[in-house]
Amino acid sequence: MASIYKRKDGKGWRAVIRIKGYPTVCDHFDRKPEAEDWARVTEHKIKLGQYKFDQHNQLHTFSELLDQYISNGSLEHHRSARDTRRHLSYWQSRLGSYALVHITPEMVAK
Repeated sequence: MASIYKRKDGKGWRAVIRIKGYPTVCDHFDRKPEAEDWARVTEHKIKLGQYKFDQHNQLHTFSELLDQYISNGSLEHHRSARDTRRHLSYWQSRLGSYALVHITPEMVAK
């Protein structure tokens, strides 16, 4: 759902799109109709799967996230660390190559 806000500095409008299962997208505009048009078009593209989310987020894979979690020492003090590593290994084999922005609840449920 898109929301349009007047900027606090009074120099334009901010359009924010929040759709469950997708990252938040926002942009700034000089006029309110421009913000509304952009929000409508962008929301439609997101729902169709045609919107290109920010390149920075696409470069990080689920495998990288798990490697960082394991290497930061979080599991050292975990009571069932061996079981947790086994579970993480399972998910890494299933979803490791996917970019984080493309992992959806439906994908995990499958």
